[in-house]
Amino acid sequence: MTPGEFWPALLQLMRERRPLAATWLEHGNVHSLTRGIVKLGFPTTEVHARDSLMRENQRKFLEDLATELLGQPMKFDMVLDPALKPPPVTELHFDLGDITPTSPPVPTPSPTAHNKVEPASSISEAPPAPSVSNDDPTAAANEAFRNDPLINSAIAKFKLKLPN
Repeated sequence: MTPGEFWPALLQLMRERRPLAATWLEHGNVHSLTRGIVKLGFPTTEVHARDSLMRENQRKFLEDLATELLGQPMKFDMVLDPALKPPPVTELHFDLGDITPTSPPVPTPSPTAHNKVEPASSISEAPPAPSVSNDDPTAAANEAFRNDPLINSAIAKFKLKLPN
């Protein structure tokens, strides 16, 4: 079996049997497959993946998989390789500080809407939203917050009162 055939087969077995460890292994790359040794290279940014796979239980599991695939006892040599390109970074977007509402536009309240938040009379009832000018983005964000079903559920459940 060539390294080109071995690597996808090893990754597939790892995904089936140890999905978490497979995510670490996916950062690696087979450098060589000779004399009973699989040499894996990892980008220098993936020290944690290499170190996690070098732990005794993970390394032994990998060696058993390699032995199963290749039909002979195999050992792993895992190295950091500055020539390897780091994997792309996945950014987490929490929209912290963004006052633009992400929910659908909230209809403009009628001129008779109350400016005061009334306490919920029962757990299933939420307080009405205050009336706000469409020119003030902070007020619009506050209104979107107050109209959010999850927020209203928490207000009702915990009998909260929001400041005006």
